[in-house]
Amino acid sequence: MKKKIIYLLLPVLALFVSCGDNGTNNIDNQNSERVFYSNSFESETDISGWQGLTKEMIADEAFPANGQHSLHISGACLQPAASIELDNTSEGMYKLKFWAKMGQPSQSAALVLKTEGGDDNKIEITANSLDWRYYESENYIQVPVDKKMILEIWVGGIVSADVYIDNLKIEKYEPLLAAKSVYKSVINVFK
Repeated sequence: MKKKIIYLLLPVLALFVSCGDNGTNNIDNQNSERVFYSNSFESETDISGWQGLTKEMIADEAFPANGQHSLHISGACLQPAASIELDNTSEGMYKLKFWAKMGQPSQSAALVLKTEGGDDNKIEITANSLDWRYYESENYIQVPVDKKMILEIWVGGIVSADVYIDNLKIEKYEPLLAAKSVYKSVINVFK
């Protein structure tokens, strides 16, 4: 009987787990099995491979409970302000997550994750909060094994702007790992 209840509640629990609460529940953020790329910009080595970033952009500020530094980047007309190409070793679906805050009111920045050679397959998230806020893409992008992923940071435009970015992650969607996590949650409820 217990197993029947668990199997009946599994889809409902999966719905609650997938909806989340926009970053206040960090259980999903701690799942290192799905993390493809992660950067908290704690040292100079963390900007290795990035175009447009310098060591002076590592700021002595971080969102609460995540190290002591973040990336502080400004931009205006030349876009993207920074980018990195990431080799992809396995085909899959990926999503983007990060914490950010703007340096001044009425500014915005965008993080864009796309596949090499294709602007039609991308995720774009706009950050515009003056306080640290968690951002997570609602959608995934499908990336073939032979294509690189490109992560771009767009800041400002006609008017210059600046943004702090921390705990930047690209996660691979693994249906079996997601189901395993939900199953463990259900089992723990009935223990």
